[in-house]
Formats: sequence, structure tokens, C-alpha cells
Amino acid sequence: DEAVNAARRDHGVEILFTREAGRGVLGHFKRNRLVAFLSDQDARGHGVFVPFFGRPASTPRGAAAYVLRLGVPLMFVSCLRLPRGRFEIEFLEVPIEPDWTFCDEHVAALTARYTALLEERIRRHPEQWFWMHRRWKTRPGEEKRNTDYADEKQD
Repeated sequence: DEAVNAARRDHGVEILFTREAGRGVLGHFKRNRLVAFLSDQDARGHGVFVPFFGRPASTPRGAAAYVLRLGVPLMFVSCLRLPRGRFEIEFLEVPIEPDWTFCDEHVAALTARYTALLEERIRRHPEQWFWMHRRWKTRPGEEKRNTDYADEKQD
């Protein structure tokens, strides 16, 4: 984690951890900066359950919540490793229905849309999916564990 974050910082990426994200994200948007959400890890009892490879996965709701609350566009970005040290980066705008508002139902629907894009990319290039996390650790119906979530550093 430290090595990955150090590499991100070396390339000019400012890292906001979950506990400091609220003010930081709003500040970035106010300054017209890009904000990337890493929404591919188990969000424990704080997430929204959406399908991922046929199983409900607790997924962070932050990206969808900010997008619907602030009316900013949502891009799904993926990176494909190519031969000879090259990369192909794909940007896709995630469609948002015109009548969607900032509510639990629409946050879940939007989260499911970009999670489906992630699943599609993994299915297309499974050899490039490197996974070290227990994505389905939290099961639907489990109680929230506030102490587990708030005390850990999360990107």
C-alpha cells in the first residue's frame, strides 16, 4: 500500500483517504480538479450491494453520490497493459438518466452501472486483473461495523 501510494504521489496524485474525503473531494471539485474514486474494494456495511460476477458485492457509493449530488459527469477509466511497456487507457462516460436524483435508489443504480463496466473489462482481459482483496467479504444483511471502517486508511 505504501509503495503504491508513493508511486501515485511521485506522479502528482494527491491521495484522499475515506475519513478525509468529504471536504477534500468538494474542494477539488470547486477548483475544477479531477477526482478519481477507487471503487473496486469491499465497502463493508457502508456500501451499496450491486452485482459483481453474479454475486452481490458491497461497493463504495461515494462516486455515485457525489455525481448525483453535484451534477458532474462520471467517467469510467480502465488501463490495458500492452507489449513493450505501453498502455492503452480507455475513458467511458457512464450514462446517467436525466430524472435521476441524489437518493439511495439512484445511487445504487449508478454504482451498479460502473461496476458492470469494471466486470466487463475484467472478463475481456482476465489476465490483467490482479486482485488481493476479499471483494465479497461483506454479505447482504450484515450489520454495519463502524469501528472497522473508520479506523483504516482507504483510498
